[in-house]
Formats: sequence, C-alpha cells, structure tokens
Amino acid sequence: SEVLVICSSSTKLCDIVIKAAGKQVEEELNGKDRTKNMIETSVGNLKQAKRLLFLPWTPPSKLVTNQDIDALRQSISTFIQQAIQYTIQGKFKSIAFPAIGCGGFGISADIIATIMIDTVREQFIANPTIQLMITFVVQQSNVFDVFNAKLKNTSTATTTASDSHSPSLSYLSNQEKFNINLVTCNSNIDIAKKLLATMENILTSSFSS
Repeated sequence: SEVLVICSSSTKLCDIVIKAAGKQVEEELNGKDRTKNMIETSVGNLKQAKRLLFLPWTPPSKLVTNQDIDALRQSISTFIQQAIQYTIQGKFKSIAFPAIGCGGFGISADIIATIMIDTVREQFIANPTIQLMITFVVQQSNVFDVFNAKLKNTSTATTTASDSHSPSLSYLSNQEKFNINLVTCNSNIDIAKKLLATMENILTSSFSS
C-alpha cells in the first residue's frame, strides 16, 4: 500500500513501526505530539510504501448504551475519513488500515469490523470517481475470521487460499466498484514479530501487484 496508517495512540505499534522505518522517520516525529494530531512522514526503510500516516484514535471510555456505540462509530468513522481524504488529496491509489480497538482496548471484533467496513463503503459511495485499494491489517486470527465473514457477505473473493488464515484475501464489491484486501500474519509468533510481519505482508503484496 502507498499509505500506511498507524494508530498513533498505540504506543507499542508506533514504537515497532518507527524502529522498522529507521532514524529518518524518528527524526521527523521528534517533538511532535502523536496523541493529538495527524502526522505524515516519509517511509524511511519501508521503501515500498510512499507515506506513513500517524493518526490518533481512542475509543469512548465505556461501551454500554447505544449512545456509547454511536460515539464509537463516529470516532472510527472520523479516523477512516481523515485517512482516506488524505490519500485522495495526495493522489495515492492504496491505503492500509490497522484493525483498531481489537487489541489492547478489547472491543468486540464484530463491532469493529462492521463499523470499519461500513465506513469504507460509505466513503466510496461519497466519492464514486475514486479508484482506491483498501487493506485491513489484522493480527489476531479470530479478528481475521470476523472481518473475512463480514466481507464475504456482500463481496466476491477474487483471491482464495487453502485455509481461512491465508496471508491475504482480496474482495471486489458486487455493488460498488472497489477492492478491499484483508491481510493477516502467522499467529504463532510473538506480538512484535507479528506486527513487523504484518507490515512486510502489506508491503510485499503491494510491491508485487
């Protein structure tokens, strides 16, 4: 993907990405408050991408009432809209999103997948002339299964594999003309290696396509 979105509110993810990207990106971020502002940087060592987009996101403090769920939906929608608008304005053709909220925040994967996929579709409907490849990056196998099921409901799989935890699945929507990729990585390695492998999966698949 040309634009890699990093949830800058996730310190662990940020640290791993910055370490992988190298000193140039670290220097570009130096002195900037990643928890409050959207920050774009060069890609450093992650050469197959073109820009890194550090975007803060935190969920509502509780998810009990319908109002709480609405607030969650709005926060995720804003996160995705900001990133997609950045990508469109920069004339980039592909963007990769993390599956936010399913890790440390412990939000139901079903809720996250529904909101993220719905928001992406809404963005394509609102911008019918754009051609954009969206990739969802998923680390946990159970979250991958949920995203996979949600996408299968309204899409045609254009790439299939021998098992449900394939490195990459691609979907072409039946209703709207856009592509969504779903990427995961080996669930048997530790968190740090998972995240780095995920980044490599995105970059390798983008580079080869």
